[in-house]
Amino acid sequence: MEDYTSSMSYEIFIRRAHSCDRDRKGASLDYFRNLQNTESGRLKISALGSAAKQLAAVKGYLEKAIAAFIKPRRGRKLSPVEVQQLEALLPRIAGSNSAAELLPLIEQGLAVTQPYKEA
Repeated sequence: MEDYTSSMSYEIFIRRAHSCDRDRKGASLDYFRNLQNTESGRLKISALGSAAKQLAAVKGYLEKAIAAFIKPRRGRKLSPVEVQQLEALLPRIAGSNSAAELLPLIEQGLAVTQPYKEA
């Protein structure tokens, strides 16, 4: 199994963006962990789909999370610099070919959005 903390970073980013519970709007570490394990050949469950299909879904969830962050709501308004930093992640996410390439982008997103983490 891949590193649990890397998939947890994915879940935290999605949950922080949407202020939602686990298993909503793609906010489950299982999506990212399944992708990692499918890519490495450790997981072969046809119901999950190919690694490419899972990668596309994870990228979509990340893109929607960034859009949610950029949209001002409930008193949360990112600075222009924060918006620019998050927007700069979008083409890099789109161009990523694996979970390993997404992970540093997720970590960057978490760093940018640290001031907005829920207590």
